[in-house]
Amino acid sequence: MGRTNESSGTRSLRAFLGGVLLLSCMGCETVNAGRDASPRVVGNSPIAKRAVVRGEAPTALNTEAKRSAFLRTRRSGTMNQSFRELVKAWKQDSNVPVFAEYDDIDQIKLVSPFPAFYQPTWTEYFNAIARQAHATWKWDDVRGAFVFTNPPPALPFRAELMAGWEVDYRGAYIALRPKDAPIGLDIYMLGEYSGAANNATVLDKVRDEWACEFAAPFKQAISTQDMEDWQIAGADALYFAGNHPETNYKWRQWAFVQHGQCFVIVAGFHPDSYKDYWADVLGFVASFEVLTPAELQKLQAKYDRMSLTRR
Repeated sequence: MGRTNESSGTRSLRAFLGGVLLLSCMGCETVNAGRDASPRVVGNSPIAKRAVVRGEAPTALNTEAKRSAFLRTRRSGTMNQSFRELVKAWKQDSNVPVFAEYDDIDQIKLVSPFPAFYQPTWTEYFNAIARQAHATWKWDDVRGAFVFTNPPPALPFRAELMAGWEVDYRGAYIALRPKDAPIGLDIYMLGEYSGAANNATVLDKVRDEWACEFAAPFKQAISTQDMEDWQIAGADALYFAGNHPETNYKWRQWAFVQHGQCFVIVAGFHPDSYKDYWADVLGFVASFEVLTPAELQKLQAKYDRMSLTRR
């Protein structure tokens, strides 16, 4: 399949995420510590929970059966604004009450991981927002609303972390870096597509879209014909290798969908470091496993976000 037409949401996500790796390899990216299950913080200052305000659920959401049916319905994947702005739009346009339990969630600028051709369910849509917001969500009977709160979501994969490499949880992606080395390895989590789990054509189209989006800066008129087949975690992945046109940094990426989850793994190397770290990257890719929905639910229940083990 060739490259599909770009949507504004797709371009926004690539602009926000796609250049991060090379910037961090060149020392231009500020690394923010990932949150854990402890109280949320900005810098070293904890953020207090907001006060509980009682509310009444809309008639369309006032029973568990109605909420389950609602969460299975599909909607546009657009979300290119702040969480606070989206909450206002949901309430006004769809009468869907949503509440952020912490002020920092309200301020987060969100970008859609969904290609324009795909309409996610509300569950898939909320999950994509939660990952970017370092939050999980649930229904709260007291507030009569869906609430985004702690803890952050568990990682939907497991893998072996290379000795001497550091991990930083950044919401929509995980950044791995060896200390004092001009190389980075990022794992982008680009949405859930559970509603299309049995539709191989749709899942392949999602994979192809993101493979081309991430590779586009490195080759004009990119298509999947410029990529190689690769097996990762039992999935048919597309592999692309290129060099940055200005810096000659080496770019290697793998795009795939497994268990309804879309991933792009990206490695960026300074030309002089490639031979020293390529084997580490290949080892990480070979160890990569995608959790089944049941495994992910179990992991989240005990809050064990980092399913990464050291070699």
